[in-house]
Amino acid sequence: MKVTLWFFGFCFFPLILSAQENLLRTAISNFPPLSYVDDNQKITGVIPETYRIISQELGIPIKIEHYPILRIRSMMQAGILNMYLCAKASEQKYSDFYFYEKPLIVLTTILFQARSEPPLTSIEDLQGKDVLMELGIQWLKNLIPASNSIQASRFSTLHTKLFESRANYLLDIKERMGKVLAQENAFRQYPISQLKSYICLHKNYPDAQSVAKQIYDFFLFYQDTEEGKNLFEQQGFNGRFGE
Repeated sequence: MKVTLWFFGFCFFPLILSAQENLLRTAISNFPPLSYVDDNQKITGVIPETYRIISQELGIPIKIEHYPILRIRSMMQAGILNMYLCAKASEQKYSDFYFYEKPLIVLTTILFQARSEPPLTSIEDLQGKDVLMELGIQWLKNLIPASNSIQASRFSTLHTKLFESRANYLLDIKERMGKVLAQENAFRQYPISQLKSYICLHKNYPDAQSVAKQIYDFFLFYQDTEEGKNLFEQQGFNGRFGE
């Protein structure tokens, strides 16, 4: 059953779109809890689940697929995918896409350090240290000195390794590290940088700018509904959409 959602005295009116000609085809890579494939091989996470609600409530047909990030990039360049969440730095690379003016996701990369280690005076103090990060998102290593030895692990074991003192340093995203933040007295935290992702739609998509705005507005609205809050809690996401 379709439920029309209201906010600020207005409602989201479902769009009248052709399911074939106006299909939004997007993809995700593994980056829990925002997006991942669960043990039942279902594409899930905060973003895919919100896409499904958007498709239902706004009448926008959305197909969600799962690929490694390099394949996603090549599919965008080939025009196979017509929607994705991109960094602003990619705007020139994906010139056929319209980037919505406001970031949908703003994430903070944090270096967690065990208090048994001497405090860092600069990021260069990490030279020669082993820094733990999740297998599959080792692009984060570009944010720290290149000589580091990276101990890759899966997201499900990151917390355990840190708490068992099997690693003294962890580089990750603040908004998904609830267990670590809950025991912040055990760790020092060093903010490294912010990562911003924007909704981008192929310019050939009908009324791309308007549709991008509707999707953006719905993400911001939905996160404050009871259903949205439950989704964030279930997925373990401690952030918010929008700036």
